[in-house]
Amino acid sequence: MNSNGQADGFFIDILERIAEKEDWTITYDFADWETLLKKLDNAEIDLLPNVVKNDNKDSLYDFNEIAFIDTWLEVISLKSSLTDSTIVATNPKIGVLSSSFQEGFIKEHYSNYPDSLLFFYDTYLEAVSALLSKEIDFIAVCRFFEYTDFFDNANMSVTKVLKPTLLYVVAPKEKNRDLLKRIDLYLTEIKNDTDSFYYKTLGKWLKVPAKFLSIDAIILIVFLLGVVLVFALWGILVMLRKVKAKTKTIHEINEDLKNLNKIFLDISETVPVGIYRLSTKFNNNLIDIKNLEFKMIYTNTVFQKLLDYTVEDIEQGVFNIIGKVFPTDLQGFAEENRRAITMCEVFKWEGKMVIDNTLRWYRIVAVPKKVNSSEILWTGVVNDLTHEKDIELKLRESDNLFHSLAEISPVGIFRTRPDGYTTYVNARWCELSGLSYKQALGWGWLDAVHPTERERTELKWNKKVEKQQVSADEYRFYRSDGVLVWVLGLAVPEVVDGEIVGYIGTITDITERKEAEMILRAKNEELKVAKERAEESDRLKSSFLANISHEIRTPMNAVCGFAYLLQNAKEEERRQEYIELILSNSQELLEIINDLVDLSKIDTKQVEIKKSNWLINSIIDELKAIHYQLIKNKGINLKVTKSLSDTEDQIFTDGLKLKQVLNILIINAIKNTTHGKIEFGYQVEESHIEFFVTDTGNGIPLTYLNTIFEKFRQIDSHNFASRQGTGIGLSIAKAYVELLDGRIWVESKENVGSNFYFRIPFAPKLIHYIKRDE
Repeated sequence: MNSNGQADGFFIDILERIAEKEDWTITYDFADWETLLKKLDNAEIDLLPNVVKNDNKDSLYDFNEIAFIDTWLEVISLKSSLTDSTIVATNPKIGVLSSSFQEGFIKEHYSNYPDSLLFFYDTYLEAVSALLSKEIDFIAVCRFFEYTDFFDNANMSVTKVLKPTLLYVVAPKEKNRDLLKRIDLYLTEIKNDTDSFYYKTLGKWLKVPAKFLSIDAIILIVFLLGVVLVFALWGILVMLRKVKAKTKTIHEINEDLKNLNKIFLDISETVPVGIYRLSTKFNNNLIDIKNLEFKMIYTNTVFQKLLDYTVEDIEQGVFNIIGKVFPTDLQGFAEENRRAITMCEVFKWEGKMVIDNTLRWYRIVAVPKKVNSSEILWTGVVNDLTHEKDIELKLRESDNLFHSLAEISPVGIFRTRPDGYTTYVNARWCELSGLSYKQALGWGWLDAVHPTERERTELKWNKKVEKQQVSADEYRFYRSDGVLVWVLGLAVPEVVDGEIVGYIGTITDITERKEAEMILRAKNEELKVAKERAEESDRLKSSFLANISHEIRTPMNAVCGFAYLLQNAKEEERRQEYIELILSNSQELLEIINDLVDLSKIDTKQVEIKKSNWLINSIIDELKAIHYQLIKNKGINLKVTKSLSDTEDQIFTDGLKLKQVLNILIINAIKNTTHGKIEFGYQVEESHIEFFVTDTGNGIPLTYLNTIFEKFRQIDSHNFASRQGTGIGLSIAKAYVELLDGRIWVESKENVGSNFYFRIPFAPKLIHYIKRDE
């Protein structure tokens, strides 16, 4: 198995070729050798290659007739170990593969060898690791071990070669004999052909020449050489007859060459570039253009016109191209000439020359052909680049002007290739995006776009580029300093000679406009919410007025009714009952009026907070005493929790407001609880004290949790028997808690109960402590 986890090796290559020819499908089973033999015994696999034939195995399995390959056993040791040709004499520790031929051979030929010195391994990797760590002295392997990745040539050596043997393919007894026959047929064919796939594969895996010549092959080669010799003699006779015909053909070719030369000359006169051929000679290795000898061999008419030479000048040798090169470009011309001559490479030069007192640009390209050590023949062309250079200069001036204007522009400017790839951004673009010039190039500009808009912006830009359309888009840059910048990006195709060569665009900072739009949108949303709240408040107030009239009228009617009955009552017991009912309803009426007064003060911000030292435990005890009997009468358990002792329970706050908040929450719990328990109290958390009132009552539906502390809010549900009330108690409690620099919240589940909490500041160390009897 190779490093990719696939079956590999000489046997695999041969079997794959047989399978391809026979149209078989091979599935490989990877396991250690002992496991594979057990699977073969149980007919769980069809074939097993690389098996040594012996009497024992011959009785267990069916072998193919033709051996795959010759092999032998080798004993491998570390190069640093002392080697001994007689293994038994030294009694070394030997490692072998479990259930392998090596194991059987060692046991058979070295019967006196101690079992304690024979070590078994499932894989070569385990055996090699044991050898390298010197846990064993030798490992017994087959000859192919040296060609595997397990063999370390630097550290291992072959100590001894043991019994030669042959390797076969086996199948379970009485099964798959037809497969073995097909394998033998193919092996017979390929082993008798030295050019076959078999020997090529053998050479591949053993890294030895793949061809082995048999006697038959040698006889065949001698026969073939004889045939070749006969044909060679016959060929010589035929060639002699053809020489005469070829001689005639050569004459005809020479005529054709003359015609081709004429055609070349005609063509060279029609091309718009100067064509020339010249020879340069130099002394030894000293290459100096001042000492070069130029001999012009051929020029076309264009060359003569470009460099201002006449035919007579060239014929008379009046030719000095060096003298025409502009002085500032002469050094470059000389260096390129020296390089081309030294390396015998193409001469390429572009520069200025003075022709007829006019400065012009030229490009010269020439291909060298070395004649001898001091002479080179050059064939080249000359182009007049003056017009192109003028255009290039104007373009450069235009580009400089563009960059100058772009750098002082108040908007970001960018340019791209036709595919949208950014090639330029100005300083303002970098300022708006927070990217450097280098970071913005290519597709890097997308890194500045806000992550939530990046994919949309990229997709829209690519679509516009694909359709070659004008692009306009608004998006945000999210700079590394955390600043968000809204920009308007505009880009138009840049067209040259009717072809789009790219895009040029701008980005404008529209942050102020966007912020104004967002403020306006927020104001509109606030107005909408305020309108909805006003409408809701108006509805709630209407509902409140209807409810409050009922809440006031109910105790008032009771007061008036029982007062009238009190006048006519004669039994003292009856009179006392009426008095208690009058007092109870009067107290209820008073609480309603107090709530309305408190609400009015809160709305008009007339509530005064008067802080002083109060005893928390005393407040808790007082509230317990007030509500104990009513809670008990309803059959509800009451639990009070106090986290501070009576010596450290002092708090600086408005105790009346604190007591009123707790009272509202306790009354609310009593109204909504018909069974279970009510618990209230407090606990201290660092610089705050947290009060709580919990009950096992009706609970609050999820839809009311966010509005339960708003004014006039009551739970509209048939599950609540305590819908009587004004709906302002919890809003008063919230307002008082906030005036005490605290926070109030609720956790509730319908039909399970409610937990009200509020937290206010708490400073445990005070200057003056209240005496308990005060």
